[in-house]
Amino acid sequence: MADPVSIIVGAAKLVWTGAKLLGSALTGAHGLGWQLAALGTVDAAVSKFLPKTTGGGLDRAAPRDVTMRSAVEPRKIVYGRALVSGPVWYMNTADAGRNLWIGICLAGHEIDDVESIFFDSRQVYWADIDASTGAVTGSSAFAGHTWIWKHLGTDTQTVDTNLSDTFSDIGATHKLQGVAHIVIKFRWTDDAANTPLQAGVPRRIAALIKGKKIYDPRLDSTQTSISGSGSHRVDDSSTWTWSENPALAAADYLIDSRLGPGFATSEIDYAALAADADYCDATISEDDDAKRFTANGVLFANGRPRQNVKRLLSAMNGRMTMSGTPKKVRIEAGRYKTPTASLDESWLSGSIKIRRASPRTERINTVRAVYIDKTDGYESQESFARTVAAYVTRDGDEEMLREINLPLTDNETMAQRISHRHVLAANQMLTVDMPCNYKALNLAIHDFVQVTNSELSWTNKVFVVQGWSLGGSGGINLVLQETESTAFADPSSYTARVAGSIITYAQPDTPPPSGLAATAEVGGIALAWNLPAAPDTWDMIEVHQSSTNDRSAAAKIATSKADEYFAELRKGETRYFWIRSINAGGTA
Repeated sequence: MADPVSIIVGAAKLVWTGAKLLGSALTGAHGLGWQLAALGTVDAAVSKFLPKTTGGGLDRAAPRDVTMRSAVEPRKIVYGRALVSGPVWYMNTADAGRNLWIGICLAGHEIDDVESIFFDSRQVYWADIDASTGAVTGSSAFAGHTWIWKHLGTDTQTVDTNLSDTFSDIGATHKLQGVAHIVIKFRWTDDAANTPLQAGVPRRIAALIKGKKIYDPRLDSTQTSISGSGSHRVDDSSTWTWSENPALAAADYLIDSRLGPGFATSEIDYAALAADADYCDATISEDDDAKRFTANGVLFANGRPRQNVKRLLSAMNGRMTMSGTPKKVRIEAGRYKTPTASLDESWLSGSIKIRRASPRTERINTVRAVYIDKTDGYESQESFARTVAAYVTRDGDEEMLREINLPLTDNETMAQRISHRHVLAANQMLTVDMPCNYKALNLAIHDFVQVTNSELSWTNKVFVVQGWSLGGSGGINLVLQETESTAFADPSSYTARVAGSIITYAQPDTPPPSGLAATAEVGGIALAWNLPAAPDTWDMIEVHQSSTNDRSAAAKIATSKADEYFAELRKGETRYFWIRSINAGGTA
């Protein structure tokens, strides 16, 4: 069985032992110059069961769509749709250097499908690839020069016979079972100079894929308590199907024993999960009947499970806790629920403490999200900010902005929907410390309750349990936060991102370089780029670097006419790089 966390290219423990690794650039005959460019909330009761890390502890977003050379890479976990690339596990030439073969890992698990391939910015749809020969056909610029084969990463998949029939160092054991990957053949022909291959192999090769197949209790006829109907079975992954539902995705990650924390299926409250899955799937009429919440993106197997769970929950503004007898994990979308208990003076074991408003330093009245925009090349994008004018007035007409990250949200309106709910929730500022007797023993974090107290003039006032602990002198100490159904409302309208909001600048006199790529090597970083066209309009390439992601703080470290540069870097250092072209007069 392959390492469940990392893809270790060329290591003896994996089925592709002995495959060629990327070393120096491969150059074929005929001067072809083939080369690949250097390339929410989690309850503490659940959190303690999530290991701190299963590997390198990757908490920040790692590259998901970059083709790279690397001996060890964390396995990608893909939910919904995502544009991904990964490590090159094999590269070699054949037919006197006319054919270049490349194998690229996409995900560390079985996926549902590969829908299209991106060569830099050019997209080849799978409908334009011959299923029997792998040839790119139709009107694609790659037709006649490119062949592509996909392998979905099943545990029973076999070697790519196109590779094994061509190269003696690829044999029947090179199966890459459990790893979704693609194999590509580029062929140089006499007319290749008039194709996209004239500048060499694309610097980025990525695939738009449909990720994991996951279990849906609503499609399981044995789930009688929720009237399930279908062939899904929780203990048989062969019955599962693809879904972009974030509640189902969170449950799948928890029970994944290879790439996730490996909860037992009996520890998941699937009956409760079904209702939250329905809530996510509900369509929003103000958003062209789009689903309310979806999860489309990438996690990494060496990421901390707590952080991976939070990323999944962020896609539905969700939460997770443990409740019931026996205790089960309860995964919830961010929705209002009917209170399950009514608290009054008979529950109290002491005096109530109230905080009526959040400190000014903690207030927010405006929220903006960073998400992955599927309409703009699956690049990170800032959403339009959501604000409530009355809250701004309350705060002295001062905008109090919070930015949130939504790594598994892939469209503008959904990012606005989640941002809007964050603003509404932040207005629920009344919190209560309530010491209770043992009547509160069966309450759990995130339970909705209603409180009646004559002294405070509360009648069935709704709160959410945010804290639960044993009291020092007996009983249960609750921390409650006010809420109401309107705090979970979807917006009635959305700000559209239209072409008119995009500013297009004229082409500068000095054409810029393109395709900057970086590869970690021993002793530093190898940079490579495409030189600008029209060599008479530019003179030199400048390389700038900074220790922070701030272009204005960057310093020039090199000037060159070449298309590559090696920047020395000590272990543990971080550097950001920029390049630009200048003309003979020094104009960039």
